[in-house]
Parts: sequence; C-alpha cells; structure tokens
Amino acid sequence: MLDVLELAWLIPASPFMGACFIGILLLSFNRTMNRLSKPVTYILFLSIGLSILISYLILAKEWNNEVFKDFNLDIDGIGNFGFHFNFFIDKISSVLLASSTTLFLLIMIVVRNRLAGKKRFVFYITNIVLAGSISLILPLTSFAHEILKDISF
Repeated sequence: MLDVLELAWLIPASPFMGACFIGILLLSFNRTMNRLSKPVTYILFLSIGLSILISYLILAKEWNNEVFKDFNLDIDGIGNFGFHFNFFIDKISSVLLASSTTLFLLIMIVVRNRLAGKKRFVFYITNIVLAGSISLILPLTSFAHEILKDISF
C-alpha cells in the first residue's frame, strides 16, 4: 500500500504543475485564457486542494507518532543535470505544511474575490499560485528542520 509520506512531494508540485500548465496555456492563447477565468480558477483551486488534502493526511499520521521520516527524491535529468531533494517530515514540519497550505488557500480565496473579472486576472492568480507553490517547499527541507528542531508540541 502506498504511504502518504511518499506523496509529500506532491504538496509543492501540484500547485506548481497547475500554474505551469495555466501559464503555458496563457502564453499560447492569451485572449482566450483571459476570458476563461472561472475554469482557470477551478484548476488552480483543485491543485491547491490536493496539496491541502495531502498535508492534512500527513498531519493526521504524524500527530501521534514521534517518527522522523527522511526520504530522497531523485529526478534524473539530461547528462549531469538532475535534481536531488531531501525531504524531512516530522511533527513540526507537518504542522507547518498544514498551516501554510491553509493560509495559501485563504489568500487565494481573497484574491479571487477581490480581483475576479479584472484585467490580467489570470496572469496575476497564476503568478500567486506559482510563488505559493515554491514557498511550500520550505517546510519540507533540511533548512527548516535545522531552524525548528528545538520546537516541540
């Protein structure tokens, strides 16, 4: 059975892939995509919703455990170019993931309600999702783990 901790890489990747997909469509079909603000918003909210679901599943799993999970994600690239990520998940990082994804959703709701129908709405909301997905990487990294290792719940 697939462990929910193995899906933790989808927390920042899901909004990132959704924003990149909408961004490519926006570059290709600018006028059409600006008219389709509701479907674009739904796609981006679904990608954020997937991140929230996974982060709360991780929080529920890690809340009763004192287990520290360290896993690597290796993506082979072309030639010597590739990606190697070390993810660390413990109680504090699961709380950070759940709170940051919830805050991210609240920001998106406010932006959608304030800017719906305005000019360049699709461009703006796509950039917010892209920036937010990059910020969701921080609770999973060793940098955040070293800073917050003395905090306990």
